[in-house]
Amino acid sequence: MVALLPDLFMLTEKGSKRVYLVAKTIEDSPDPLTYQPGSESLTNKLLHGLLDSSQEALALFDPEDRLLYCNQAYADCFGRTIEQLLGRLFFDAMADAYHAGAGINIETDNLEDWLAYAAKVRRSKPFRLFETDTLDSRWFLMSEHLNEDGYLLVHGTEITRQKQLEMELRTAKDK
Repeated sequence: MVALLPDLFMLTEKGSKRVYLVAKTIEDSPDPLTYQPGSESLTNKLLHGLLDSSQEALALFDPEDRLLYCNQAYADCFGRTIEQLLGRLFFDAMADAYHAGAGINIETDNLEDWLAYAAKVRRSKPFRLFETDTLDSRWFLMSEHLNEDGYLLVHGTEITRQKQLEMELRTAKDK
């Protein structure tokens, strides 16, 4: 069990790649280690349902940068399905998307240089906020939350309309 936030824990089933995010509440067992996947509390079912159906891009990476969880909104940022991304290393998924001409807009002729730069800034501090765009012309405000154990929670909010308005304001100002 790994504590992601004070009341949010990550558990894995032995022999399975499935990851459970568990919210500890009054109705939960006083010891989250006794959690059994078949006996999820209402809180945990709601949490998973909300995360899975959220329009916000959400992902969880282990300390080796292997994707443990993502919702469809996150997978859409890469032009992939959840199944195509789960268990993959972040940089392998980025390289695949680049070669497929899908996902994040990586503006470079030298992917290795871009990946080296990304490796320098990714996981470089406990909290990081940045904007990125996708090849289908969407913009996202991304945040990375790195905990002490090396698990990385990634959250993305689509800001395409705000970026369009920003560009319109710049154009109007330059006239």
